[in-house]
Amino acid sequence: MKQPPPSPQPSAEQLELLAVLEHAMAIAEFAPNGRVLRVNDKYRQIFGYSEQSIGQRRHQQLCAPDPTNRHDFDGLWAGLEMGRPANGRYPYASADGRCLWLESTYVPIRDDAGRLKRIVQIAIDVSVQTEREEVARQRCRQLMLEREESHDRIRQLAFYDPLTDLPNRGLLLIQADQAIARARRERTALNVLFFDLDRFKLINDTFGHPAGDLMLRTIAQRLRSELRTTDIVGRLAGDEFVVVLADCDLRQTTETIRRIQKQLSASCQIAGATLAPSASIGISRFPDDGEDMETLLYYADLAMYQAKSKGRGQFSFFSEEMNRQAQERRTLETDLREALRRRQLQLHYQPQIDLSSGRLCGIEALARWFHPQLGNIPPSRFVPLAEECGLAGELDRWALEEACRQLAAWREAGLEPVTVSVNLSPLSIHDTELPARIADILRRHALAPAALNLEITQEALHGGNPGTLKTLHAVQAMGIGLTVDDFGTGQSCLGYLRHLPIRALKLDRSFVRDLEHDEATRALTEVAMHIGDSLRIAVFAEGVENEEQRRLLTNRGYQVVQGFLLSQPLSADQLSEWLARRWPDR
Repeated sequence: MKQPPPSPQPSAEQLELLAVLEHAMAIAEFAPNGRVLRVNDKYRQIFGYSEQSIGQRRHQQLCAPDPTNRHDFDGLWAGLEMGRPANGRYPYASADGRCLWLESTYVPIRDDAGRLKRIVQIAIDVSVQTEREEVARQRCRQLMLEREESHDRIRQLAFYDPLTDLPNRGLLLIQADQAIARARRERTALNVLFFDLDRFKLINDTFGHPAGDLMLRTIAQRLRSELRTTDIVGRLAGDEFVVVLADCDLRQTTETIRRIQKQLSASCQIAGATLAPSASIGISRFPDDGEDMETLLYYADLAMYQAKSKGRGQFSFFSEEMNRQAQERRTLETDLREALRRRQLQLHYQPQIDLSSGRLCGIEALARWFHPQLGNIPPSRFVPLAEECGLAGELDRWALEEACRQLAAWREAGLEPVTVSVNLSPLSIHDTELPARIADILRRHALAPAALNLEITQEALHGGNPGTLKTLHAVQAMGIGLTVDDFGTGQSCLGYLRHLPIRALKLDRSFVRDLEHDEATRALTEVAMHIGDSLRIAVFAEGVENEEQRRLLTNRGYQVVQGFLLSQPLSADQLSEWLARRWPDR
């Protein structure tokens, strides 16, 4: 039988290359069943096994134990059994459990009959490189995540109110415009509801801004809870919220508003106090009142002011009459600003008389505005307007300056009313700079503080604002008198009066008006006098127009009064003449 030719012997160069390969590469041979047949020193060093212990292992035991890798290795081995070489980066486990990454090439070796004889693995340890790459990938993923989170934060800041998480004005208008476009296509009605919280400033002033913020978040949550997924709610600014009700007729809108009002008015704990919030709500309708959000929002705002004028927790639908009144108000506001700038307002003065002696006790300065086209504008119209449009402070400063200037002029002329009373708005009473401003005016006109009396309303005293109390005490410490005006109207907190540095109470004219015809009113005027006596402060009345009213007040202990019976408000020149006629020797 012919013998097969002997296998060629490797050359010296080939043996050198094999030696280099044996030194540089990790090499292992495996039986077809995966048992280790041979490994070189490099392979053992990488895995950390002794020569004896690694010889007892199988390929599957060297692979990383993670079940997610099992499929890859099973597929690898099946391909090798079919004679397909493989290469790639694979995870393994060292003797001490560390994860190893090897860049491996697997070569199946067959015998002359084509049967799988063994499998050779040639590998390089790339664990360090792989770890670095994994760190880089994680960093890249982290950067992508941070970028996505940053994008979300930017979007949140750009489109959502950070306090309530409601859409802000920008997103609200975008969503509303889309809802209007949809209503236009589908020919359905849409309602815009403008919410303004009642007496929210009082909460801020009394309990602080954190309490106000908590109130706003509470209102936002309650609004969300009462709306459908198709409705829109957003915070416009400050304590103003807007709701857009899509596909909602008049009856449904009214029912929704009443449901929202009930939810909003539920009591809540704010800064340790139990509060019952409420909101004034104005409503405009698409397409009846307007066909764009800007118009609908403006008309809903007008309707909200109408609702607020009716009291707390009211709602009102827009009407064209509101628009006409708003236009008149804007014109009047412009004219009032101009009148203040040009010093076109005047002060008239009404005497305050001691009924028992007829002595002049003081005069009250009352602002008057003669409009060049409209004639006399009553204070009941332009004073609230000044407060609404931010002119109250300027009006107060003008009145203080003018009253003190005129008082100084009377003194130079030899006419000297005892004191002049000036009405101040709540805005000025809350201003801690008021005492310094008054001191400067008195100094410039060479007047003593006792020559000035300030009249403040009960509304300005509500809430116990620390700034208000500080201002009042500072004014009183200067020697300036303080009178609570319109006493008996609104919410009178009698216990609070004990802590105020006031000198007098002025009974509201509505009590004097009803004095002749109403027994309850007569009883209340007596109660007011008893309150003054118990607090050791004076009580006097305004609006006295006839002898019967004077008689009834006198019988109830009132000594000082003012009103048309004694004198109507007079200009400065008229008062000079009145004083000269009444007290010619003065």
